[in-house]
This record gives sequence, structure tokens and C-alpha cells, in this order.
Amino acid sequence: MKFKIVDMTCGHCVSKVTKAVVAINSGISVMVDLSEHMLTVTGDITADEVIDALSDAGYSAMEIKTTCCAADNRCHGG
Repeated sequence: MKFKIVDMTCGHCVSKVTKAVVAINSGISVMVDLSEHMLTVTGDITADEVIDALSDAGYSAMEIKTTCCAADNRCHGG
């Protein structure tokens, strides 16, 4: 899952965001891209859990939904 965290602006924010999410489940993988304000989370956790943990840590996050194929692919009747 990917999340946009606009108010993440520095290394301290990266640490705080990482700790907040890993506190839910230490078995997950967390990758933060500060320059893009993006968080990628892989493992046994829901988007709502991530968003709630980030909110509790003082950050607003929005899940970035991904699709299974390119927009011009006809697999969805497009």
C-alpha cells in the first residue's frame, strides 16, 4: 500500500512515521520517500490501521490506490 503524507517534511518526521506504523505490527516492511512525501507499507496491516496510526502521530495520510493495469488496457471494459 502507498500513502501520501504531505506534512512529512524532515528526517525526524520520517522516523516518527516509521515508528508509528511499525508499532502496529513489527513484521511489516516500511519504506519512506521524503522527497515525494510517500510511504510504502507491505505486510499484514490494513490501510485504516496505517492512517489511524499516522493520525495519532500527528500526520494526515491519504492512501494512493493503484490499479492492476494501464488506463488504455481493455481488461476492465474500457
